[in-house]
Amino acid sequence: MQSLKNIVINGLMIIGLSFGLMMSSVASNDFYWYKTQAEQGNVSSQTMIGIMYLNGEGVSKDLQQSFIWFEKAAKQGDSVAQTNIGMMYDLGQGVRQDKKKAKEWFQKSADQNEPLAQLMLGDYYQSGTTVRQDRKKAKEWFGKSCDEGLQEGCDFYRKLNERGY
Repeated sequence: MQSLKNIVINGLMIIGLSFGLMMSSVASNDFYWYKTQAEQGNVSSQTMIGIMYLNGEGVSKDLQQSFIWFEKAAKQGDSVAQTNIGMMYDLGQGVRQDKKKAKEWFQKSADQNEPLAQLMLGDYYQSGTTVRQDRKKAKEWFGKSCDEGLQEGCDFYRKLNERGY
């Protein structure tokens, strides 16, 4: 589902922007401030550092460092970081591609009502990626994503509904 992958990549950019509309003006000093906070265990700052490395904002783009910081926040329950970890595993960015691990991280995040993770779970169930194909379950996850305000979830829900699922 190539169009879904494009949606997800765009969604990651939106997530990055949601954590810092001011990102275009982030200076190196801001990076070091966030990093200091992140090193002290601040989960939001860990996620922000991951986003900064992912996008190359205030620091050189570094997918491996991005993954490391997202993982720290994800293990503490941050749903945005969990979704980003899932995407990195799904796409093989900064880590070896592993759809099973991606699904596990999407599940953790989706259970916290993260709409992009819910959308990805819907895609996994629709396509049978690492799970038994189940379009009813796919429709359920797309519906949850829609309920959380993600239009793409609504679109995929509608398509499955029209096909009788």
